Amino acid sequence: MKVNLNSISNRAQSFLKNPSFYKAGLLSDFVVTVDGNDKILTAFHGKNADDVDFIIASVLAKFSENRKILDIWKINFREIESFLRDENHLPAFTENIPELEQILNSNKISLVGSAVKAKLGTEAENLFSLRENWNQLSLAAKNQWAQKLSAALGWELILCEDEVLTVTSTPSGVDEAGLSILISTVLSGAETLPPMKVVAV
Repeated sequence: MKVNLNSISNRAQSFLKNPSFYKAGLLSDFVVTVDGNDKILTAFHGKNADDVDFIIASVLAKFSENRKILDIWKINFREIESFLRDENHLPAFTENIPELEQILNSNKISLVGSAVKAKLGTEAENLFSLRENWNQLSLAAKNQWAQKLSAALGWELILCEDEVLTVTSTPSGVDEAGLSILISTVLSGAETLPPMKVVAV
């Protein structure tokens, strides 16, 4: 969604003018560093500066600092919109709110995926490699793979069978398609692999 500078707050515009959380040339939407306790130290994005997505990604990156990875799911649109208001009674945006909420949800999926990948370190490469050779793995090996990935995401694995991952303890407000995208974000390069379908129960 293109930015209409006349319809957003000055505070929102300041994120365009002072892109502190932007890094050019990123190969993914976000790059995140975490400490040994799953706390996010830094988060940068590579979004297009002509898009409202840039502002939302910037505020999300700011809000994520010093939070635990799984606490990112708790950041909601009302919190971000309130932060971006110039005055309490004036909305920060006049655009379609449901669309902006969807942009935030997509950014949260991307940021959490990048943070989990950073948390896993070289283990993320091992998980990707095993997924490449999926058909050669036994059912037990597939479930061991899924257990490692699920634990890193804060989910509880119920069963991994064929291309379907059945899990519980997933974040509220994220549908099964979003959870599948999250796996692809953790396994960067997963666009070259068959998609893993997530069933949340």
